[in-house]
Amino acid sequence: MPGAAAAESREERNGPSEEESPCAGCGRRTRESRCAHCGAALWAGAFKVRRVLGQSPYSRTYLARGADAEDVVLKELLFTLVPDIQQIEAFEREARLIQGLSHPSIPKLLAFFQEGTGVHLRLYRASEFVPGASLLERIKLDRFSEKQARGFARQVLQILSYLICATTSPESCSPSPAEPKPIRRLPGPKVARTEFPMPSAS
Repeated sequence: MPGAAAAESREERNGPSEEESPCAGCGRRTRESRCAHCGAALWAGAFKVRRVLGQSPYSRTYLARGADAEDVVLKELLFTLVPDIQQIEAFEREARLIQGLSHPSIPKLLAFFQEGTGVHLRLYRASEFVPGASLLERIKLDRFSEKQARGFARQVLQILSYLICATTSPESCSPSPAEPKPIRRLPGPKVARTEFPMPSAS
């Protein structure tokens, strides 16, 4: 599995660390790779968690940093029941599909891997970090003109059109060079698709 090397490179961190680190979720200090209080990861594979970006009953999203000192977005899938082989295979299949995407407005999938076993199993996807506010956050703060709104809608439709093509006839699908390079808003009138749903965790 891609990303396995990242998990293997962290074997020495599976046990307690010599130094305490603050949990990115609740701030409590711990020597473990996962906080016993709130459940947030401090380490996953070779990625050190810096901040919790969001969470739901079935997943957490972290800002993390890899061994190359580059920031990544780390998506962690949580399970209420021990996942079966079909769920794990669905995760790997979807990750490979995303990894095959090539569009300037879609962050690259850098790695996917799993840690733990049984009820402690966690599945992870690490993607390029795109700085900037989400489109929803900007809508709450700014009042866009009709021209701006049309421009954002056009970019979103271009991304969706590429995704439909990539999942139905990938051999004939490629982003147009005329499309804006860079749903997260970058500096200037650019948007990027940064979220993809994880497989069902129920």
